Parts: sequence; C-alpha cells; structure tokens
Amino acid sequence: MDKVQNVTYPAMLQVKMDGTYRTIIKKGPECFAFSRSGESYEYPKLFKSMVEEKLPDGAYIGELMLSNLEGSAQDKRFKSNGILNSLNVPEDVTFYVWDFLSLEDFQNERCETKYAVRFDNIRCSSMMEKVKYEIVNSLDEALKITRLWISEGEEGSVLKDHKTP
Repeated sequence: MDKVQNVTYPAMLQVKMDGTYRTIIKKGPECFAFSRSGESYEYPKLFKSMVEEKLPDGAYIGELMLSNLEGSAQDKRFKSNGILNSLNVPEDVTFYVWDFLSLEDFQNERCETKYAVRFDNIRCSSMMEKVKYEIVNSLDEALKITRLWISEGEEGSVLKDHKTP
C-alpha cells in the first residue's frame, strides 16, 4: 500500500499477466529472448515477424502466452506456462508487451524516459499485443476495474505511475 499511496493520477492500470516472462532484444535482423534468470529461448516465428514487420530495435519486455487455448483464463495461463516451459514449444505464441527500452537504455540498465512515453513507443508485430490497460483517475477506480477483471478470470492488475522512469 505504501507504493500505491505515492502514485500520481491519472495512472495506468494493466491486467496482471500470468504468462511466461520474457525480454526480447531486437537488433537489426537478429532477435534474442531470455527469462528473468537469463536462460535463452528461441521463437523463430515470433522473431521473424518482428524483423519482417520492421519493428524498431530495442528491448521488448512482457509475457508469452500460447494462442488458441480453450478453457477459462486461469486454465489457459496454467496450460500455456506448462507448455512454454517444456522442450517442445509450439510456434503459435502471443507476446504481451508492457515495456520497451532502447538498446542503449537496456545496456546501461538505466532509463530516464517516463513510463507513459515508453509504453506509447511500443510497436507490435502480428504476433504481439500491448498488455490490456485502462487509464484510471483514483485508487477507487483502479480497485473497481481490478475486481471486474478478476470476475472475468484474470489474475489481478498492476498500477503504474505514468511519471516514473
């Protein structure tokens, strides 16, 4: 609650994804994906879409989910994570992106660009989507939307201050 009380409104409320976290680096015709712990992964079809659709170079941060799974949102997340962490990953993935950093900012591990600008700068290929979000003007509004998303089967939400780097 300490962090929530310091948020400046309007703020961005994003659906909490419970997929498989990945950072994808696009640099010219090459793409690299890795987990929080630094393990590397290959997603040829996704990488090809990012290159052929001429996405800007940079670090795309988000979560992978399998496309076209049946069941509730919770079932889809559970099945998707299990398959994405296996050795036989299918190519029909969707990468839900919530942040974008220039290659320089990523390499320097420091970014002064406000979050709202970085989020606005996210460009997606046909196999990517920006994470679902709403602009909220108060904590009460954020909680109301979060309760709605949970009732729809989502895990919850993440409240982000537009002004923080």
